[in-house]
Amino acid sequence: MNQGNKELYESDDVVGKYTANTTRMRSLNIPEKILIDRYDVKNKNVLVIGGGAGRMPLNLLLYGNRLTSVDRSHALTAFAQEHFSSSKFPELSFVEADAVDLSVVANDTYDVVIFPMNAIDYIDTYNARIHAMKEAMLKLKKGGMFVFSSHNKRAYIFSPKVRMKDRKLSSLRGDFHFVKESVIGGGCIFKGNPAFIVRDTVAKTGLRYLGPIYDTRTKIDKLFAKFPFFAKYYFPYIVYVFAKE
Repeated sequence: MNQGNKELYESDDVVGKYTANTTRMRSLNIPEKILIDRYDVKNKNVLVIGGGAGRMPLNLLLYGNRLTSVDRSHALTAFAQEHFSSSKFPELSFVEADAVDLSVVANDTYDVVIFPMNAIDYIDTYNARIHAMKEAMLKLKKGGMFVFSSHNKRAYIFSPKVRMKDRKLSSLRGDFHFVKESVIGGGCIFKGNPAFIVRDTVAKTGLRYLGPIYDTRTKIDKLFAKFPFFAKYYFPYIVYVFAKE
């Protein structure tokens, strides 16, 4: 994550947004619900990288999981530690750590490692992104599952799910690029072509690809999800699921 992104997640505005006590900021999203049911993320030892103020880790507790949540943001980690203490939630711990250096987390310990809600896209270079994946692999048990969601570059051409001002024909070119983030309020994010993300992740890590999960909120969404060719031009982000052999 670049310095600008780190500073962004220490700012009062962004920290305030992610610590807000609203149902939206406290609930699982649709792909996360599908992940839990489709891949039986229940009664597992789970590492969440980019767990922020605790939304996803807390929800995963409901399914009997044991959670370690790491985040680079001191402000978000401090909030989570204060509000969701280990005395109240003994199966949940929050640790301040960087995705590219998870030495504070034990190796070969977790059944599932997850980067939720495009957190991996805020790592500032592609080499650092791959390094973070390799760090995550060290934490996984053999046969464990690695999951991350990532912005889909192809959808930023003409998908109706993307704001008009964010659609660019330049998204047709190249396998990935880093662009200014416009939703949260600053920073720089990765956007990549789905086929490249899968191919290069497998090549660089040795993981086995299990499949995608899409944000299917409507009947139209569910229809597009049935056809991978169309899905890659429609969904602004995709959840990718891999297994460690």
